[in-house]
Amino acid sequence: MTAESVCLDGNPVHKVVEFLQASDLLVIAHRQNHRFSLISPDVSRQIIMRADCSVMVLPHGGRTDYAKSVNGNGGGTQ
Repeated sequence: MTAESVCLDGNPVHKVVEFLQASDLLVIAHRQNHRFSLISPDVSRQIIMRADCSVMVLPHGGRTDYAKSVNGNGGGTQ
C-alpha cells in the first residue's frame, strides 16, 4: 500500500473530490465538535458524500491497528 500527501489550492471539497478521481481509497478524519456546523460547513462530511472511491473515516481521536502493525507493536501480521 502506498500513501500520498498533497496540498491543493481552492475550494477544499471540490479540489479533494477532483483529486480522488484517480484514487481507490480516501482515509479522512472526522472532527467531533459540530457546534459551528451552521457557520462553517463540515468539509469532511461533504467530501465523504461526494467521493466516488472507498472511504475510511477515522473518528476524532481514533486510531487504527494499521499503525501498530507498521510499527511492529502487534495488531497485524508482520
